[in-house]
Amino acid sequence: MDRQALLLSTKGISLSAIYRYATTHGWKSVSGSKRRIWLFSHPDHSLVQLQIPMDTDEDTPLAILEVAMRVAEVENRSIDSVIADLEATGADVLRLCAVSEEFHGPSIPVERALGLLNGTRQLLSGAACSVVNPVLHYGRTDSKEARQLLSGMKMGQTELGSNAVKLLCPLDAVQALPTRNNAEPFVRSATTLVMGATSSLVRAIEQGTVDDLLEKQCSSRKPPLISSNFCKGLLDLIGAQDQGQIILSMTWGSLDQLPVPKVPATVHLLVDYHRKIETVYRRLRP
Repeated sequence: MDRQALLLSTKGISLSAIYRYATTHGWKSVSGSKRRIWLFSHPDHSLVQLQIPMDTDEDTPLAILEVAMRVAEVENRSIDSVIADLEATGADVLRLCAVSEEFHGPSIPVERALGLLNGTRQLLSGAACSVVNPVLHYGRTDSKEARQLLSGMKMGQTELGSNAVKLLCPLDAVQALPTRNNAEPFVRSATTLVMGATSSLVRAIEQGTVDDLLEKQCSSRKPPLISSNFCKGLLDLIGAQDQGQIILSMTWGSLDQLPVPKVPATVHLLVDYHRKIETVYRRLRP
């Protein structure tokens, strides 16, 4: 995308949205500026700063583009994906990418894309149920909260050169009381569970501790993190793919005073893990 096109693409980004993104993604406010700007520095990249104008004028698109370029540099992402996420600061953005030698270029078969969508639907439904009432198996996952979460989701525009399925989960999609504390929306609890549960299961498979994970899930006094329904969603994500992996990545939406979850933002789900996940799925069913 050329510079002029990038400038045009910043029109949907508000200055307050960039400010919220910076405050909730680790950037530290720097005081002392005599100009009407919000100045931020990154704790791990002290030489990289964000200068966010407080007022809108004819130079605002250029200022927004420069901020987006700094964010892309620090987060090691493409500029167009950062711009897209800044436009959706009020939503958690889930990307799913099927990686395989079978797929070449920025496209994948429709059946594979449908498998990713069906698997994601199952994942999010199971996660929503676990937020409300964490158990090992649900006879049905069409709770009120799950329906609201799914109906509020939107399909985002795929970034240039990418075949990732991009799903926007608005943080205000579910009209339910926060479950963990007074600041966290229900949708954030569900998306955090998706990434936390998936990474825990993948880590157990890679470390050979699946039996320990199952014992902890089934006998611990703590509420279970993983349900059989959730595992079924992971199996649907892998589908009939014979090789490669599914990459799940989450960009956390920004709201005032809402911190970024302390769970992995990217998880690699290898196709070879299918058998182990199926074992967990069967063990968690009644």
